Amino acid sequence: MIIGDGAKWIWALAYELFPHGIQIVDLYHALETVSTVAKKIFGIESKEGDQKAQSWRELLERGAIDEIIGALTL
Repeated sequence: MIIGDGAKWIWALAYELFPHGIQIVDLYHALETVSTVAKKIFGIESKEGDQKAQSWRELLERGAIDEIIGALTL
């Protein structure tokens, strides 16, 4: 299992060294990415974006990845 911040070079190196390893983004960077996605969808100063980001961060902390994906694919 390889935990990283999501940088492409990290995953490339991880794949080179451990081609069958499981690659996981660390929670801090995953939470940051969820917030960034909400801002891009709803706008930087959007109240709805802030609410969605908070909701998605809570889901992510509970491990409810499928719920976040479902919300993004509606």
